[in-house]
Amino acid sequence: MKFYLSVGGFFVGVVVASFTSLGMVFGLFFLLLGIGVGIAGLVHGKGTSVFLVVLVCIGIGLGIVRFEYYDTSLVYTLDSFVGEDISLEGIVTTEPTYTDTRQAFRLQVDDVYVRVSGEVYPRVRYGDVVEVEGMLKHPESFETDGGRVFNYPAYLKKDKITYQLFADTTSVVDAGEGSFLRNILFGTKDTFVRVLNETIPQPHAALMAGLLLGVQDALGNELLDAFRAVGLIHIIVLSGYNITIVADAVMRLFGFVRPRGRFLIGGIVIGLFVVMVGAGATVVRAGLMAGLVLVARILGRRYDMLRALVFVGALMVLYNPYILLFDPSFQLSFLATLSLIVLAPYIERLCIRSWIPDYMRDIVVATLSTQIFVLPLLLFQTGEISVVGLVANALVLGVVPIVMFTGFVTGVLGIVSSILALPFSYVSYALLTYILSITEFMSTVPFATVSLSFFSWWMAWSMYIVYAFVLVYLHTKTKATRI
Repeated sequence: MKFYLSVGGFFVGVVVASFTSLGMVFGLFFLLLGIGVGIAGLVHGKGTSVFLVVLVCIGIGLGIVRFEYYDTSLVYTLDSFVGEDISLEGIVTTEPTYTDTRQAFRLQVDDVYVRVSGEVYPRVRYGDVVEVEGMLKHPESFETDGGRVFNYPAYLKKDKITYQLFADTTSVVDAGEGSFLRNILFGTKDTFVRVLNETIPQPHAALMAGLLLGVQDALGNELLDAFRAVGLIHIIVLSGYNITIVADAVMRLFGFVRPRGRFLIGGIVIGLFVVMVGAGATVVRAGLMAGLVLVARILGRRYDMLRALVFVGALMVLYNPYILLFDPSFQLSFLATLSLIVLAPYIERLCIRSWIPDYMRDIVVATLSTQIFVLPLLLFQTGEISVVGLVANALVLGVVPIVMFTGFVTGVLGIVSSILALPFSYVSYALLTYILSITEFMSTVPFATVSLSFFSWWMAWSMYIVYAFVLVYLHTKTKATRI
């Protein structure tokens, strides 16, 4: 209880600071208030009774102070040039994203970070020194297709970006100026994607790159919309759940090894996977979430893992407080992992008593628990719910570990010899065809997606409060039954 209250207070402090301009002084006030209440409690012999209040106050104070400190670290030295055409030279500090006609990347100019969007050519790479010319702007919130207002400035601030530039011209001045390790990692990833494109036809190769590496650039808007409509977009977005699939599949191959050995193998696979896709902040978070799920499965102590998950989440928010409210990737990964820890055991018991065969049980349990837990957040963020999502996930998720495995082998062997990779590429192609066929067919079902434009933040919070009460009830009932 003490741990959850202190972390909860910290999260409350971050949330309060995210929506107000209270300043560092207000956070220090809460810290001093907590210390003062603690001293008063000790003096009057009520140290135990006020200790929980102290933890909450100190947690809130720390949350406010950390958010304000991060906010003051953001640099706005280019304000005088906003709204003007400007020429900037800097280093590309992230892996660029590409579409058919555009590319986008983060450019570091001295201590300032700018999100640059421009023509797809000349293509820039991580570590390139580039010169861009175009109009400089402050990021602005925008309305999504579902009628939601997306806080784009806050979303970019999690990456310390405070400006946007729409480049009319882009020129590469130099290369290789980034981290040596990250240059190697991104180069390996690019080689892997190139081999997939050479050994597997499109759009199957693009889907494989999405499954394995979270690369969505070549999928196209139409196909991405189809995956969203049927509730399968999570399989091509790097998340804790996605990486868990890879590690879990490998651990099953080593079923003859003792549990501790399988856990070690799973951890190594997660580490290699994170490194292979570039070890970006999103991927590292997903890897940590996946590692927690593996630990929970090996030890079988899910409620101890709840404490570990909250602790890891608190460390992530402490490092970057903007991710708590403004990073959908963190929110979805956290909730999906939470569902596998606290909700999956109860759904698993229901499945054991049902007609669902053993080989399908893990898929159904994972699908139901994650879909239930992320539903309120997705409804709030997008206002859409996939009516066919459960069916689509049940039909597809069973083959995802297999296709990821064959795709990985295809990519690795293809680097050595395309002939060696050929048998695995055929299997990959067949399985990818199945996934694409299911997705395209289910997306054509009438009313496959239902829009709820009225779903607000308080409705989402109300659903999660109901979830909490239900889980507490189930936990209490299960505990009483065991006694």
